Amino acid sequence: MTVSSGQLVSIFRRWLETSETYAFLARFVHAKSRSEESAGIIRADDPEDLCHEFLLFLVDSYLDAAKLSPEQILLIRSAQYRRVLELAWGRFIWHRREIARSKNHNPRGYLYRRLREILQHNPGRFVVIRNRRGYLYYYPTRSVAEHVRPNIGSEEEHSTGYAQFLPPPPATGQTAEKYLFSEKWLLDTADFFWHQAMQDETEPLALPIRALCRYLADHHPWLNKPQRQEGTEWDCVDQLVDERETPEEHLQRINGLQSVVSLAAQLIATWPAEQRQVFVLRLADPPVQYEAIAERLGLANHNRAYALQQKALHSLQRFIGNWPGVPLSELPEEVALSFIEEMKRLCKNSLFCP
Repeated sequence: MTVSSGQLVSIFRRWLETSETYAFLARFVHAKSRSEESAGIIRADDPEDLCHEFLLFLVDSYLDAAKLSPEQILLIRSAQYRRVLELAWGRFIWHRREIARSKNHNPRGYLYRRLREILQHNPGRFVVIRNRRGYLYYYPTRSVAEHVRPNIGSEEEHSTGYAQFLPPPPATGQTAEKYLFSEKWLLDTADFFWHQAMQDETEPLALPIRALCRYLADHHPWLNKPQRQEGTEWDCVDQLVDERETPEEHLQRINGLQSVVSLAAQLIATWPAEQRQVFVLRLADPPVQYEAIAERLGLANHNRAYALQQKALHSLQRFIGNWPGVPLSELPEEVALSFIEEMKRLCKNSLFCP
């Protein structure tokens, strides 16, 4: 009987769950991490934490039968499990590099993703639920009676921020940049914030995770000041929208739509005329080819048109990386679309662009 890819992956998952495999995995991660650490690729993490992180990566991200290549499935079929781990480790290191880059370029956005991941993976301490719009809310497991589902708390009550709340207790002997993203500190702080928010409440509430992120950013303002980003050509709207999110509540949606006009104008004001023309022509439906753009605008050649488009995209990516307040990727899709449409409108209105 032929064993399907899904069945093979299930067999491999069961192998990962055995105590003998965990001991082997710990030795494997320790050996790999020492070489990666010496090469400066990863920091000197606690070996046990790193092993758990790698195992979580395997189970949650890597072992998807639909995404594994035929070569990877063949390795699992022939029980070459160490080779599978070798390939997974390479992907794991790449994943960590991407996370580190995100942390440096957009620390507040990274913090929000980190909070969602940590709270969801600690059901013994917190319950995470979704509101009708799909946004994540949380409450401490032991602070609410069993089988009770708290009401959803409103974000509008503290829309001006959480500066009046007590700051989260710092970790002893470490700078905020060191401990603020650590799992233990974030779990303790999530508990600390929830109990502060409940002081004037008669019934327990589930609080939005993004409110917890806003609270931390209010007490650690450096989270709102990401570094400049570098990047390559990418689709404008797709990169601004987090597809896992659903539309925000009405008030935030309206505020977001109103705010993009002035921000789009700020960005376009820094672009020269040729760059504006190339940008809007490439966003036409269908996009105008670079050779046609060069001929229409009297540019030297299509390489010049391409260079101007790349410069516009890099400028846009850097601007989004420094977006004030909540990252644009956490706002509704229509805000991102409105931002791009406003940029196109401003480009067309500020100069003759057929």
